[in-house]
Order: sequence, then structure tokens, then C-alpha cells
Amino acid sequence: MEDPTSVLFQRALGLVPPWEVANITFDAERHRLDIQLSFDRGARFACPEGDSDDCPVHDLTEKEWRHLNFFEHEAYLHAKVPRVRCAKHGVRLIQVPWARAGSGFTLLFEALAMVLMREMPVKAAARDLEAHGGKAANVFSFSSDLHRPYRLGIQEHFPNATLTLDRYHVVQLLNRAVDEVRRREQRTAPGLKNSRYTWLKKPSKLTTRQSQDLLYLRDRYRQTGRAYELKLKFDDMWSLNSEMAPGYLVAWCSEVRRSGLEPLKAFADSIDKHRYDVLRWFRTHISIGVLEAINGLVQAAKRRARGYRTDRHYIAMIYMTAGKLNFELPT
Repeated sequence: MEDPTSVLFQRALGLVPPWEVANITFDAERHRLDIQLSFDRGARFACPEGDSDDCPVHDLTEKEWRHLNFFEHEAYLHAKVPRVRCAKHGVRLIQVPWARAGSGFTLLFEALAMVLMREMPVKAAARDLEAHGGKAANVFSFSSDLHRPYRLGIQEHFPNATLTLDRYHVVQLLNRAVDEVRRREQRTAPGLKNSRYTWLKKPSKLTTRQSQDLLYLRDRYRQTGRAYELKLKFDDMWSLNSEMAPGYLVAWCSEVRRSGLEPLKAFADSIDKHRYDVLRWFRTHISIGVLEAINGLVQAAKRRARGYRTDRHYIAMIYMTAGKLNFELPT
């Protein structure tokens, strides 16, 4: 018969076969909960390179991850993670479903830490991270927009972290620049009125009618058409590898400066100033898309409550709203 406690934690952690809870150790004095995970003997795993789903286990590597607190108790996951033997790629460490490769934190812990940093001053978020058993010195990557206070806070309180400019915020700034070119040309070209979203949509998202309208507009209104062409070229950069992207970005900024389009020139100057933070995306591939989704849940709960009296209550609400906690008892 299965241990009800193990089943409860297995459901709370969202584990699926072959992974299961093997043992739970609770230390009341240290307010610490250690959960040992294991897998069925003889289980086979996918190669992390993605070409085989049925690789035998070669050996095991002991790993530990900081998880969300269970109430006031620090929680840690432990597992002997298999290295599999792939016929094509040799021996590879598998990707566990609850954490990113190389991270000492579970995905839920990372996501909620990001929400705290979005909602609280960076210094307070760093302090809360330390209070939950994490170490600011062990945070190595951030994704953010160009908001200066965020950047300064990260530099001061997370000394080992590098910043990756969020790709979607960069694209948003470019779209604003393209629309500003349209607005300026519209002053002498009324035919551009009500065409904003035609220029800003991805070509693949346009209807047949919108695609036909765009061809006409690009040919007739040269300034906005040129801005749109440069926007498409910038979008092409994201499909390049980390070796080709730097040269492409430098060439793109030079082309924009020769275009004479002031809103795009201002965008290019800003991007060039933060070039290395933009290009870091090609190595980290991190963004704040997940954070934006979680933050939507948090903001909705915040509005319903009309604010929270203390940070403690606010943090508890974030756990309850976005933590995917499962309070169902096993049956």
C-alpha cells in the first residue's frame, strides 16, 4: 500500500512516472523538509538532445534543488539524476521535469522569485530570497527591460548576475519607433490613418486583404515603408546563431543611421548602447514571458484585495495565487 504522505507530496510536486517520492525527512528544529525523489528500477529516459526517447541509464549523479517553502519550512528536493547512454550522442545527463539544466532551484521557486522581484524593490526581493534559503550570489542570470532602476538594483544586490534584455520588450520598443515614423509621415499623408496595426502585425498574421493593403502602402509611403523594411530585417536577427548575430546587429544599426528616420535612429542608438545585453539572449534564451503570465494573476488578486497591509501577507498571496499548491488529500 502506498504511503499517503508520499502520495500527497508526489501530487503537490506534480511528479509523473517514472519519478516518485522515495523518502521524506522533517527536521522541526531546523524548520527544514527534505524530499528524496527516485525512479523505477529499469526505467529508461529520453536523450536531452531530443533524438531518442528510450535510452538506458549509464550512471547516477546526486543533485539538490531549493523548492518553495511548505508553510514556514524550507523545502529541498534531492535526486540521483541519471546520465543516459545515447547511441548517437554518447553519455548525457537527462533534463529533470522540475528544474532547468544547471539550476539549483526548482522552476516554481524561480518563477515566484521573479514575481517578487517584479513586485518589490530589488533589495527587498534579494533579502526575501536569502530568507528563503537562496543566495543572491548564486543568481547568475536576469531578464529585464531597459528600466534603469531594475538594472541598478540587479548590479547592486546580485553581484554575480548578468542581464539579458528581454527580447519582447526590445521588439516592443522597435514597434513604437516604426509607429512614430508612421505618425510623422501621416501629417502630410492622410492615407496612412488607421493603418497602425497593418504595419505592426507579423506578416504571417495578416489577412489576405491586409497583405494587399500593406503592399500598396509600402510602395506609396516611402518613409513608413522603409521603417517597416528595417523592422523586418531586425526580426530576422533572432533566427541567427550567437556567432552571426553580433555582426548583423552592428550592420543593422549602421543602416538605420543612414536611413535618416529619427525615431529608428534613437532606437538603434539605445540598442547599440546596450548591445551586449541584447546579444546575450543568443546564449541564455531567457525572457520574462512566464513572469508576465504569473504577474497577471498576482495583479488581479492584488486589485481584488485593494492592497495588502504587510509584505508578508502579499508574499503569502503570491504563493497561494501562483504557486500551484495542491491541498487535496489522497484518496
